[in-house]
Amino acid sequence: WRERASISMGCDASTRKKLSPVKFLAAYPIGDTKIEELPVREIAPAIGYYKKVLGFSVVEFDAKTAKLQRGDAIIGLKVSKEDPEQASVYFSVLNVRQLRQEYEDCGICPSQLSEEIVGDNSKIIRFFAKEPYGVCFCFGQKIRESKCEMKASETVKNNSFNGVVHPDEDDQKKGVCTAQNAVRDER
Repeated sequence: WRERASISMGCDASTRKKLSPVKFLAAYPIGDTKIEELPVREIAPAIGYYKKVLGFSVVEFDAKTAKLQRGDAIIGLKVSKEDPEQASVYFSVLNVRQLRQEYEDCGICPSQLSEEIVGDNSKIIRFFAKEPYGVCFCFGQKIRESKCEMKASETVKNNSFNGVVHPDEDDQKKGVCTAQNAVRDER
């Protein structure tokens, strides 16, 4: 996916202003990555890329380091001889589909969206991208199952599904529950 998920420098300020807001919740290291010291060769061009293309703001910087933030996610850049291709970061976001579209509109070539079950048995939807210096990113969002979907999942697992699912009040208000959409992924 690294080759398919490369990022170019194609987003300008006017495009960024038109983009829908996406909430960055946190940044987490993947493997041994130090997210406060992501390796770059030169600080100024890297800061420009992270601001212009990825939508980060500069919190502080000097000649060899920078602290960047987007929403609640904070990362750092550091001039280093370390191989950037060995660094990977997971960003927890809301509206991951909108973020993927935002980056695609900016000339980034992200991977396709995919779903995965993670350690706590929750589902995430995610995509990957790689910045031009080599750092790999995974952007993901937990998928919230409605209470109706969880009930349907339980009844299917217990082999007691009779084709009728009764949504609770919250699901009814949101219009998210029908027997077909509640169990379509279970078959």
